[in-house]
Amino acid sequence: MGVTQHCGGSDTSTAISNLLLLTGNYMRPGAGAYPLRGHNNVQGASDFGSMPDALPGYQKVENPEVREKFGKKWGVQLSSEKGMDNHEMVDGIFDGKIRALYVIGEDLLTADANWGRVHQALEKLELMVVQICSSLRPPAMPM
Repeated sequence: MGVTQHCGGSDTSTAISNLLLLTGNYMRPGAGAYPLRGHNNVQGASDFGSMPDALPGYQKVENPEVREKFGKKWGVQLSSEKGMDNHEMVDGIFDGKIRALYVIGEDLLTADANWGRVHQALEKLELMVVQICSSLRPPAMPM
């Protein structure tokens, strides 16, 4: 996991910054801070709109102007309801609302603290497709 994804992530990031200050490593070629985030390119995936409440560029799905802009570009009418996060999807499997998953570059078991519950949920699926190495490109983003 990246340092930002722990209960003390903010403090760790601050400590890294303080360490750079103390050692004189700010503004030096080849030096700097990059507090890594965890799982498989979470930043890039978030940038292009794979978060349940946002479209590309972190534009909120509940904003009607944003939905209209992307809907027009993609030729579809978009829902104002946010999608499900990992926990809600697991609950949805147990509730019978989700029967199939298409997973791109994610390990659902290690991403969740309750490995056993997630494992039980995945066993209930009728279909699960896991794409390990994504060659998908994000949809064209209107400006």
